Amino acid sequence: MIQRIQTLYLFIVVILSVVTFFIPTGSFYDTTTLKLYDMTFTGVFLHSNMQNPENISSAVMSVWGLSVLTAVIPAIAFASIFLYKKRVLQARFNVFNILLMVGYYVLLFLYIWIGKQKLHADVFFWNIPSSFQLINIILTALAIRGILKDEALVRSLDRLR
Repeated sequence: MIQRIQTLYLFIVVILSVVTFFIPTGSFYDTTTLKLYDMTFTGVFLHSNMQNPENISSAVMSVWGLSVLTAVIPAIAFASIFLYKKRVLQARFNVFNILLMVGYYVLLFLYIWIGKQKLHADVFFWNIPSSFQLINIILTALAIRGILKDEALVRSLDRLR
């Protein structure tokens, strides 16, 4: 049944994960050269000058691991919405998705550490989308709780028959 509350949770997970495609996760700042680098899901780019917007630079550093996870996490959450008839499988998909979200943060911290060394950046500024995966972990855990509650209800009704 698609009108369950866990479907709403999973749909919000999909929306928040898709938003991370369009907004940079954070920025590196090198205080010696005064350069600002934006970290998106496709790579780390030198921040373009606002007076010269056609100055689009190529990626300074690749973050392909984050690219893969940023694409896979909403796909699994979206596929999980339509597994409502197989609640145990739906719960397992969501547990796997939580593991991927934790892996996202591990890779994010790894890329930040590598980026600070490679770009000689002193500071990393967090943007709002960097917290979306944490919100997604909480929403997915709430969805798992609702799925398992529905499964317990169905099993209790099977005992009455």
